[in-house]
Formats: sequence, C-alpha cells, structure tokens
Amino acid sequence: MKRSATMTIARKKIARAIESSLFGSLLTAAVMVSGTATGQQEETTNEVEDSAQLESVQVTGSRIRRSDIEGPTPVLILDRDDFENQGFLTVTDVLDSLTQNTGGSLTQQFVFGFTPGASGVNLRGFGTGRTLVLIDGRRIPVYPLGISGTINFFDLSSIPTAIIERIEVLTDGASAIYGSDAVGGVVNIITRKDFDGLTTRARFGDTSDGGYETRQFEVVGGVTNGRTSAYFTLQHLANEELLSSQRDYAASDIADPLGRGTYSTFGSNLVEIDPATGGIIVTPAPGCGTPSGPLGGAGIAPGTPGSGSLFGVSPCGFNRTEFRQLFPENDRNTLSGRIDHELDGGINLFAFGRWTKSQTNTQIEPFPYAGTALFGGAAPNPIVPNNGGLTTGPNGGPAVFVRRLVEFGPRTSDIETESYGATLGADGRFGSWEWEAAYTYNVQEVFSQRTGSIILSALESRIDNGLDLFQPIPQSVVNAVSFTPITDAESRNDLFDLQFNGFMPWDLPGGPIGVAGVAEFEQQEFFDRRDPITLSGDASDGGSSGGGSRDRLAFGAEVSLPILDTVEVNLAARWDDYDDASETGSAISPKVSVAWRPTGSLLVRGSWGETFRAPDLQRLFGSTTTAFTTVNDTVVCQSLGGSVGSALPPSVVNGPNNPYGAGFDPCVQTVQSVRTTTGANIGLEEEEGDSINLGVVWNITDDLAVSADAYRMKLEQIINTPTGQFILNQCAAGEQSFCGSITRDSAGTLNGGALFATVRNLSLQEIQGIDFSASYAINAGRYGRFDFQSETTWVDELTTQFDDSSPKTAGVGIFSIPEWRSNLTTNWNLGDFGATLRASFVGELGGINSTVPLTGAQTVDSQLTFNGQVRYSLGDSTELSFGVNNFTDQKPPTDPTNPQWPWFINAGGFYNPFGREFYVEWVQHWR
Repeated sequence: MKRSATMTIARKKIARAIESSLFGSLLTAAVMVSGTATGQQEETTNEVEDSAQLESVQVTGSRIRRSDIEGPTPVLILDRDDFENQGFLTVTDVLDSLTQNTGGSLTQQFVFGFTPGASGVNLRGFGTGRTLVLIDGRRIPVYPLGISGTINFFDLSSIPTAIIERIEVLTDGASAIYGSDAVGGVVNIITRKDFDGLTTRARFGDTSDGGYETRQFEVVGGVTNGRTSAYFTLQHLANEELLSSQRDYAASDIADPLGRGTYSTFGSNLVEIDPATGGIIVTPAPGCGTPSGPLGGAGIAPGTPGSGSLFGVSPCGFNRTEFRQLFPENDRNTLSGRIDHELDGGINLFAFGRWTKSQTNTQIEPFPYAGTALFGGAAPNPIVPNNGGLTTGPNGGPAVFVRRLVEFGPRTSDIETESYGATLGADGRFGSWEWEAAYTYNVQEVFSQRTGSIILSALESRIDNGLDLFQPIPQSVVNAVSFTPITDAESRNDLFDLQFNGFMPWDLPGGPIGVAGVAEFEQQEFFDRRDPITLSGDASDGGSSGGGSRDRLAFGAEVSLPILDTVEVNLAARWDDYDDASETGSAISPKVSVAWRPTGSLLVRGSWGETFRAPDLQRLFGSTTTAFTTVNDTVVCQSLGGSVGSALPPSVVNGPNNPYGAGFDPCVQTVQSVRTTTGANIGLEEEEGDSINLGVVWNITDDLAVSADAYRMKLEQIINTPTGQFILNQCAAGEQSFCGSITRDSAGTLNGGALFATVRNLSLQEIQGIDFSASYAINAGRYGRFDFQSETTWVDELTTQFDDSSPKTAGVGIFSIPEWRSNLTTNWNLGDFGATLRASFVGELGGINSTVPLTGAQTVDSQLTFNGQVRYSLGDSTELSFGVNNFTDQKPPTDPTNPQWPWFINAGGFYNPFGREFYVEWVQHWR
C-alpha cells in the first residue's frame, strides 16, 4: 500500500488516471519505492525524465489542484495492484488493514447484530458512522439499518473492487471540505475513468480447516473512439459460510481456551416458585441428553462438565455453538459503467452508473423461551400473577418452562441488499479555471426475512392450556405459532453539486493564488419498516419501524496562498445547513493548514480544523421502544435527606413524606419494572469537534523516504443513550433537563410512572497519537528489485467522558483500541516473476469488558499475521498468482474479559476466524 507522504504513484495507468507528473526528484524517489512497478519501472522513469510539462492533480482533502501530491494534510493512496498483491478480496479487507483504522471495522463476523449484511470502517476509533465514505468525491447514502438499531454508517460491502482505480484516505478531520461525518477521516473511492481492451479475472480460495470457500469472477471492458470513451465492469463474488463448529477454538459452548465456557442453561427445565418458602426450584427435563428427551438428543444432561448453573442447580443444558456461524454465506453481483464524450470547447459530458445485488444468509441457534420475561423485565414473571406461559410445578407452585425451541429450527435471516446509483455531469476548462457540475442519485434497499421466530401469545396460550414443554412440541403447534418476520428498509440521496478551481490573475512571492469552491444541495431519506406482529411486541425477536428525510444545502471555499517559495498557507471554510424537523440547524467549519518545504526533499506540515456530525436520521426519526427496568429512585431518596446505599431512619421511611409508603426505603430498595422509553429524539443537535495534525515528510534519498504525522482529534456532544438510572441520578444532581424525562404517578412514585431515556447529546472522546511511515528500495541487479513499505500507528492516549458530570476515563489500549498497529510490505520483482509478503501486527488492547486502569488480566494479546503471494506473467496477456493469507494459521487471541462465545473480539475486524487461506488467481488481457 502506498502512503502518499513517502511516495508518489509511478505506474503509467495511475499517472494517467490522475493526469499528473511530478517534480523529477520526488517522482524518481517514488518510483524507487513503488511496490509493484517492476518491469515497467525503467520505462516509467524514462517517461518522467522526458516530461517537460508538469500538470496538476486534485487529491482528497482539497479541491485545489496542485503539482505535488504531498500537501498540508496526510493522504494515503492505495491502488489496485497494492491490494490485489496483498491478498485482499473486498474493499472492507483493504480498509480494515489500515493502521489508522484503530477503531476496528464493522464486519460481517458479528452475525448477531442489526447489520450482518453490511460492513464499515472506523478511522481513529470515533465510530463507524464518523468516517465519511465518498465515490469520486460524492456522498453515498447511509445504510438504511443502524448499528444497534440507531447508528447510521456507510456500507462498504456495496462497493465492488472491480470499479476501483484507487482509494484515497484522508486521515485528518475534513468537515471544512466535505461537511458532516468527516471526523475520523475520509475514504474516497476513485473509480476507473478510462480503460481500453477486455480483461477477465477469476479467483478461487479455500481454507486449510474448511469453510469460507471464496470465488470471484470479473470482466472489465472498455473502448475509446475519437472523443468518446466507455467502459463496463461485471463482478461476481461469493463465499460459503464458516460454521463455528469448523474451528476448534469456537466449536462448542465450552471450547473457551481459558476454560470459562458453559453450555446454555436454556435446554429444557422447569423453574418453579416454592409455595412454602418462596424460593426457586429447578427441575431438569427427564431424559435430557437422550434421543427420547424433549430436545431429541440435543440437550446436555445435568451434571455434564460445563453444564453451568441455573439458580444453583445443574440444569438440562444446550450447546448453541453447533448452530452458529463465524461468518455468513454471501453471494454478490455487480454491474457498473461509465461513458465520457468530449464536446467542442473542451467540455466533457460523463455518466456513471453502478448496481449491486447481494444475498446474505445468517444462522444462529433456536430461540430460547422462558415464559414472557423470567429473565427479562418487560412483562410479569413467576412472582407476579397472570404471567404468560405459566404452568404448575410438581410442588404445586407457579412455574415456567425454560426451553430451547429446537422444533422451530435455527433462527436464520435471508438478507437481500440492492444498491444502485447514477451520476450525470459535465466538466470543462475556462482559461486557468476548471469546473464540474453533476447530479447524483443513489439508493440502497434491504429486505430481510427470518425463520425460527414465534408468536409469543400463541405459544403461551397453549402452555396455559396444558402444552407440556418437557415433551417434543407437535408439528401442528409449530406450524400454528410460527411466523416470518420481515424487514423492509431503504435509504437514498439526491445530490446536486457544482465545483470549480483555478488560479487568480495575480501572484504571491511563491506563485499564483489557488482558489476552489463548491456548492451542494442534497436530499436524504430513509425508512425502516417491520411486520405488524413484530411491531406489536408479540414476536420472539424484537424490532421497530421509523422513517424520515431532510435537505442539506452547503457552500464551501478554499484558498491556497504561496506566501514564499517554500511556504504555502491554505484556508478553507464550509457552511452546511440542514432543513428538517429537528434542532440540527447549520454549522460552519473552518480549517487552516500550512506546508513548508525548506528543501526539495523535506516537507513540514500542519493543520487545524473544526469538525461536526449531523445527527443520524435513525436517531432523529426512528421509532421509540418501551422496556421495563429496575432502578433506585435517587430523586426521592435525596429529597428525604438520604443517599443511595445508606438506609434512612425508620421515622423517615415510615413518615408521611415518603411517597412509597411505610416500610419501603427508596435509598436501599429498588423500584421494579419501571416503564422506560428509548429511541429517537428530534431535539438532537450536531456533534462538534476539532482536529490537529503536525507532520514531516523526508525523501532522504531516491531510495529512502520517511514520514511522521502527529494527530489529536476531539469530539464533543457525542450522541449517546442514557440509562434510566442515569436520568434519575442527573435529576437528583440538579440537572433540570433530565428531570423533565421523569413522570410519576399520583402518589409521586415510579410504580406507575415512566422514564424517557431517548438519545441525547452527551459524550466526549479525544484521541492522540502518531502515524509513522517509511519506504526503502533495493535494486539487486540480476537478483531483482526489493521494495519495502511500512506503516505504523501509535495511540498515545484515548480519553472518553459519558457526560459533563461524569469523570473522564483516559488510558492506552482501552475500549478495544490497540496502542500499536503496524504493517510491513515487501515486494520482489524480477522480469516476469513477482512476490509480495505482508506482515500485519495488532498490538495489545483491552478486552470488551475491560475497566480502567487496564491490567494485564484484562488485556488481549498482540497478534502477528503474514500474507504472501507469488506471481508470474506469461507475456503481456496472462497473469497467474498463488497466495496464502495468514500462512502461519494464527487463531484470534482470546479475550480474557469475555467469558462468552466466541471468546475473541469478533465485532471489531482486528481478527478474522478464517485461519490459513489459499487462493489462486488468473487474469487474462484480451487485446
């Protein structure tokens, strides 16, 4: 991969794509460290040496064209050859590997989540939704389903690698250039613009331990005829599922390497309230673990090692893992194309379109049933009369079955995602000025159907009427109480944009003044619809609906001031205005950056800018949901002169001012089943922050270059969800805005009251560290050419704060953000032969349940993995490759803080469960 701080793009196809040639010394150094230039190196170098005319290039992070790729802000440039030679199959794989992706990617490994059919990147750890993703500098719509049901993000899985010429990654805040969401950075997918000929590609992969077989087919064709050029891409990408049972470290509920695993207690048990003592009696199902048992042999007999404990009794258990996936099955097809036509006067018309349709199939274990809410809180339980699904226990007390509903089969989701978009536009020149205007329309649709779900009231009415869950459930009952939950969601955006850049007619001592501007108007819309049974709350799996829209108008300007031959100052500002029913309003984002070049080989740079993020549409216009929670009434406790945890005097407890009545001490006793509403909040405001970067780039020799960029990013008013207890505590502390979220019954208690824990602007996060990069080239004559490229990110400190009244939490490695990430790539080329070796290091980090201060007992071990590839070119038409990813077959390191399957961090993208993966690839150029 190329870090633009230390190298320039050398391959002819990349040079054509960005229409640039660089200063001789810088380009020569870049060619010397190019990872895959090889056979073209001498030819490309000669072309550069013969070049007499320098052209300008526009790089992500600025709309001003310049003759250097390196500028005041750090940008990574990743071209096709880079990620193909390193074994990456998808855009997610490429971006997940970046050392700046310290927050870890959203990947499809987390099949339990709200978005198993999508993926996203999390630069600097500010959250997946705070990295802006663009295609050719233009926004795409957010995924219509939110992370945790509410957090919007940009789906990378809808972007095929076939359309990509290169990926530019700005690792600095950039709201002054691109507006909202550009907090942790910007990912700009640059698509192919010109392609002549026809190329086919086929890749097949498999793993040494089975599962996750992959196949990819690709066709790219293009033609140029006079003033018109056109190209198209077709791509098919599929992978088989990877079952948990196919990996020994996750093959069962007790496979935990640290020995903490237990089988699920939801096998087949009866939990009864002892009518004599009020205690709990657990009766495991007779025959559990045998073919004649209620689970048909799938149960784990009481007393089996790892069977766990249910209210102190060894229960009839269940092994969930045999049904679980470590990675879902996917099948994805894409089509894209572009056409350009040049008119008289230098005006170019262009049209670009893309379409992706994917099918994702996920699976987890059958539904665990326990009455309406034995282990929940939303409905009555055995202690409360009239609980749904009640029966009578062997001791005559009220009882409820705790049962794995194996008769209904595993819970599966068939997720169909369709993403399509088109851009129509024109660009041209007017003297030293360039302009571009375009209209873009994008849509992403998600339709999902699930199996293994039940209608709770229908099942419970049968239990109330004598259905015995210690026996197999008849198929007639299964048919009667089953249903298919449906999710139908869509997001779209319409975008009109006008951009221009050029040079003013007067110069400063360092050269002409560069100017750029942009105007945008965008309409955003989404909806998320569920079936009526799910919305009624009568489904075994929950869900809610929502929908909304907003308009955005933005104007931005930049100016480049070369005040000296060696000093360039850049100023930028942008105004974004949101028109909807919320409190978002408008935001102005300034930025200042400076580049100082004391010598031709040394660049010192710095930047400061403000960032912001508009509230998610889901969090503004999504629905609310109601649950029931247990809390301490800190407000009443404090009003009676007490503090939580310390008993009040009996005279106060039994006195007339205690709204809960005599005998109830609100300082030590909890209030049960308080209705709590969570979800959207139309009163949200934008999150606000700033970003600082200081760096140096030094091309020491033609063969050696290094860079270092120190960064500090801060974001305040981060939208978060308070708990019901937090609301009560804040009100008790005098925060009146939280007191308005509490309602009480006529007596002044929470027994008949409610808490409104909707999302709010609450939190703070700050991160600082340094990005290092180095490249070195060795021309070994008849032994070939060796190119080395390394990138390292060090997180010096991460600070978070839930709200203004909470203490700040600071440390390194906390919240599953590693202190160190590093990549080292070695490329070797000799004639028609080539090879790549990539080493990837993820340092120690805190487990998902770690606390501060972080200790060794809470730390996930570091991991070092290797990808390798060898290549051979048969003339100019055929290329053959063989590669191995993770060829030392490293397993994901165990999380010592997580006693639950799969015992490693599977939701962050740092580690994958595939193990050693082999692949072969054939590329044919039909000329």
